[in-house]
Amino acid sequence: MDYDSTFNTLTTGSPFNVQLLDDVIATAYNPVDPNRAVANKLLMALQQHEGMWVHVDRILESGSTNPQLLFFALQILEDTIKVRWNILPEDQRS
Repeated sequence: MDYDSTFNTLTTGSPFNVQLLDDVIATAYNPVDPNRAVANKLLMALQQHEGMWVHVDRILESGSTNPQLLFFALQILEDTIKVRWNILPEDQRS
């Protein structure tokens, strides 16, 4: 797993690649995967990325049954509401 290309795809790709994020999460939660550390680092960086919250709806509506993916999306949304909500432009809050 290449950290830079995966991060760039997930933060600048259009449309958002839910399956790629699902794969990263599956890798992070697989204790025997050799790419687990890279996947965990990637997930932490994605959680801090200020634009990830706009993809939460797409992730939640993706039909994925991966609970870790859904939880990850909800964590991003919660962080946005608690920390960044007041600095978001008005049109993005509605």
